[in-house]
Amino acid sequence: GERVHVSWCVMKRRLELTWTEQGGPHVKGAPRREGFDSLFARRNINGRLNGQIRYGWNPEGLTVHLSAVAGRLNP
Repeated sequence: GERVHVSWCVMKRRLELTWTEQGGPHVKGAPRREGFDSLFARRNINGRLNGQIRYGWNPEGLTVHLSAVAGRLNP
């Protein structure tokens, strides 16, 4: 079945988070266009959180790597 594995840690005042999907439909690669959700996430992570987000469009499932300044995560 479908599985999602999330791991995270804080190193040198940065949050490092990895989201890995497996067991779902075969991934054919990156989409041709960036959707609203992806654009919203990228703009907020890059801007508000001084971070970055990377996507791995692997055939077995999507992997997302997020890195952000931990101090900016406070509400």
